[in-house]
Amino acid sequence: MVMNDFKWPDRNTAVLVFHGVGSQYPLATIDQFARTLVDVLGEKYPGEIKLQHCIARKSDKKGNAWNDNFIRITKQDGRSPIDIYEYYWANLTENVMNLNDLQKWVWQVVSGAERFYDRTREIGELYGDKSKFFTKDGRFRKGVYRSFLLGAVGVVPVYSAFWIWLSSFISRIIPFAGGLVQWIVDLVNKNASDSLTNVIGDLAVYNSIDPKSSFFKIRSKILSGAVDAVKYLIDLPGDEITLDQGDIWSPNYGRVIIAGHSLGSQIAFDAVNRLTQLISLREIDGVGAEGDYTDHRGISCQVKSGESNLSNIHDQLCGLVTFGSPLDKIAFFLREQAPDEQYLRGQMLENNHSFKQKKWFNGSEVKYVLAPPFNRVFDDIKWYNFYDTGDPISGYLDYYKNVVNKECSYKKKGHSFTHSDYWADREMFRQIVDDFIVPKEPLRHEKITVPSR
Repeated sequence: MVMNDFKWPDRNTAVLVFHGVGSQYPLATIDQFARTLVDVLGEKYPGEIKLQHCIARKSDKKGNAWNDNFIRITKQDGRSPIDIYEYYWANLTENVMNLNDLQKWVWQVVSGAERFYDRTREIGELYGDKSKFFTKDGRFRKGVYRSFLLGAVGVVPVYSAFWIWLSSFISRIIPFAGGLVQWIVDLVNKNASDSLTNVIGDLAVYNSIDPKSSFFKIRSKILSGAVDAVKYLIDLPGDEITLDQGDIWSPNYGRVIIAGHSLGSQIAFDAVNRLTQLISLREIDGVGAEGDYTDHRGISCQVKSGESNLSNIHDQLCGLVTFGSPLDKIAFFLREQAPDEQYLRGQMLENNHSFKQKKWFNGSEVKYVLAPPFNRVFDDIKWYNFYDTGDPISGYLDYYKNVVNKECSYKKKGHSFTHSDYWADREMFRQIVDDFIVPKEPLRHEKITVPSR
């Protein structure tokens, strides 16, 4: 595919990338994303692309300061850089959950999924869930659903039993090796156990909804850091900047795109949702409750960005890209729910999800309706979700509105697990460049039917 003819971005652009589950390392995410992006830009401008390793000096409210690495991409003329940042969170979940913790979490999920069985079925049928739990005509396959839950309950006991059997079996057929065999089996078991708990454990830790749990504290820290990472990129001048009505000023970045892989897509999504709440509560300097830019007196003003004047925060933070995303599966199994009689709590849980989420709580027959406290500032920004049928973690997103789903259709030889293939997918990156990074106008959701590739 030949890229659309386009000019270089007319404003400073930042892309913040969130990594997914597993044993991740600092700077690996920024490397994966930037490499393919640079290759794609190089197709359009061969020999003109320049790269620079840059350092951003950051600090928190407690006065702690640190350096954050990012990659700057420019043409030779140096105008309007594209800066690539990463949000690294794997260090917060590494080795904090063991197999017993994991089994307890799985059991809680399964119990909740069974307890709210009817509601799960109803929401899937309502929004045309395209997962294997529903037929093509939208009917719920309860046998598949309950078989999956049964398998989930047994995942850890079966896993543990396998290693016990393997150790016993090898010891019987190689009795003279005795202690050495046991040591090898234990070592392999530990490595495999660590891999299992690090991958599934990341999902479990971040989706712990019990505020009394130590895992919930880790989740809160991950999300808080994600919000701070986004706020840094959209940071506006503070009260020391005096503006007269109609004056304009320039932020560091006139366009901010957020990209998330795997569980990172949930963290990225939650960060935008939390930012929506902060804006509605007037806790973002220079931004009104409906996202409009204001001066220190609360009077509307504009932002100068390249050749454009922006009037609302959704003109600046204007794009979300997810790939390998489990967001629908999280909505289906892991969302926090309330019994029917707790209809006020159910509505409050619903209202707290104020970014692109469809209605998950059936409140059509509630006695009293709670007006939501948050303005859905970012609901119309552009969102592309890339998924592949060979990737069991990702999928078509049905439970969110104003999202364009794009099937990647990777062709594999020998194996079909494609969860990591997105990082090298030039076609996906071409679409990110064409539809997110270079357009002159603010990005908005387009109600279009997108064919699979």
